[in-house]
Amino acid sequence: MVEQPWFMPSAAQHINITNPVIGRRGRPQQPPASQPAVRNRRIAHREQGEEHLETRLKSQGVEDIIRIRTGAMALTSMITRVFEKPWVTKAMTPIANWYCNAAGYRKLGLRCVILAIDVDGGYDDLIPEDNDTVQLALKRLPPKEAYDRMYRIRRAVQCSVEHQLLPEKDHTKPEDDIRYLSPIIEAIKRENAERVELDSLIIKR
Repeated sequence: MVEQPWFMPSAAQHINITNPVIGRRGRPQQPPASQPAVRNRRIAHREQGEEHLETRLKSQGVEDIIRIRTGAMALTSMITRVFEKPWVTKAMTPIANWYCNAAGYRKLGLRCVILAIDVDGGYDDLIPEDNDTVQLALKRLPPKEAYDRMYRIRRAVQCSVEHQLLPEKDHTKPEDDIRYLSPIIEAIKRENAERVELDSLIIKR
């Protein structure tokens, strides 16, 4: 019997190497799928996942948003009704003034009314101005009120840069710490909602 050199494969090894259907241990293997078939299968799986995600967002996400907004509005309405009672207002006013003074924004001369509960969580002097609703509300402010607002913000920024507080005579007084911009924003939102409802009306003749 003639021995084969070590670098020459045997017949079994030759079969395993040349025939892709037979594995290294003699087990049958599936032929590799073509590239277009694999790509089409991946695209189908991705589309199926996107449809499933979109269905979940439609069924759950919208309901969650509605639930959160409804809960916030209900909480606002409930607290507003509670504070309409004179004895509640009289009892809570000292606590509210202490909390606002402890917050520190009055020492910078700002009007924030942090106890005013708003669905969007905005405070009058610190409401972001990067949306059309706030820009329109600022245009509806009286000229003096708009000038005073800008002056208060710039003065507070300067105090923050210098790490200082205003003199006590320049602190915001409780009777001046009122909501002046939020009511206008709320009115604009109601106008926009009413406009959308009117635009979506279907007239039947």
